[in-house]
Parts: sequence; structure tokens; C-alpha cells
Amino acid sequence: VALPEVTATDMQKLCGANINTYVEKLGVPQTSDGLTTVGEYIDVIRGQDYVQVRLNEDLHQLLFNAPRVPFDSRGIAQVKAAIRSRLIDAADMGIIAQNEDGRPMFTVETPRRAEIPEADLANRRLRNVEFEYTTAGAVHYIEVHGVVTV
Repeated sequence: VALPEVTATDMQKLCGANINTYVEKLGVPQTSDGLTTVGEYIDVIRGQDYVQVRLNEDLHQLLFNAPRVPFDSRGIAQVKAAIRSRLIDAADMGIIAQNEDGRPMFTVETPRRAEIPEADLANRRLRNVEFEYTTAGAVHYIEVHGVVTV
């Protein structure tokens, strides 16, 4: 693959505009920093997309494959378990950060049946199911300081 001719000035301009290019660093062809035009790293966006699409599939599979997902604590627990399972998978893939104990950094909150409005129960609509996770991000630069003694 032929690499584009990119000068240091061109690279500064491209990086300043969050535009990626294919470059060679230490003899290895690779893309530049990986920022999107809005300034977010592409791996974060791809991680969010992965979680959204796979979680949507997981929840549909739960509804398709179960004879019935009861609208009580059992069914709500099934929904929560499906979400937790996908987030654990995302943590294993390096999308979600892990704390010092190796636990994925996410939370999943579901309402209790008693908290669900009667209209939602009547319409079989489980709302206010929420999750939050901390993205793992990635290391792009390493700064090392060393001391050499004789």
C-alpha cells in the first residue's frame, strides 16, 4: 500500500482538524491518532456502537426466545441479567474499564415493579432501565523517566 506524502506541517493541520491519515511510524504503516471529526477517539465510538447493537440483539433475543418474560421481579431480573452479561462481555473485550480488583466499571439500574406506573404495566412497557459504564480508552503515548547510575 502506497503511503500518502504527508509533511510535518500537513500532519499538524490534519491532527488539528481531527482528520486521520495513513502514516509510517518507526517503519510501521498505521493510521494516525484515531480521533473523529468531533474530537472523540474512534475506539470509544466503536465501543458504544458495539454495546448498543449487541445489547439490542440480546434484549430482542430474550423476548423472542422466552415463552414469556413476566412483568414482575423475575422478568425485570432477566432484563437486568441480559444487560449485565453484555457489559461484562464488553469489559472482556477492553471496551469497558476494570477497577484495580478486576471488576468491570459499570452499573445497571432497573425499576421495581411497585415503581412502574399502571399505564406502563397495562401497555407492557418497561422503562427507566439504565446503565452506565466507564470506557477503557487506550494508551497512545508513553512517557518514561529513568535514572542510570554507575
